[in-house]
Amino acid sequence: MPNYNNGPYLEDCLNSIFSQSLQEFSLIIIDDFSSDNSVEIIKKWNDPRIVLIERKINGGIVAALNDGLDVVQTEYIISQLQFLELQFLVS
Repeated sequence: MPNYNNGPYLEDCLNSIFSQSLQEFSLIIIDDFSSDNSVEIIKKWNDPRIVLIERKINGGIVAALNDGLDVVQTEYIISQLQFLELQFLVS
């Protein structure tokens, strides 16, 4: 999940993700050099399923997603865009 200065929304986002019935997953969060409190909010969760990547420069969403793909260790992945497409197809 790419992140850039989404501090005001992260708590709700993470609450939603971790309240799902499926609990066997890892969540890769790539912080794209945020200048807000995003990293602190993410670290506060202290959940072993969270993999936090802190970029040292802001490279945009594509660079952040590529960094996330570099650390995937599972057979399957789902991105936010794929999830939104699935929701659209179901409704």
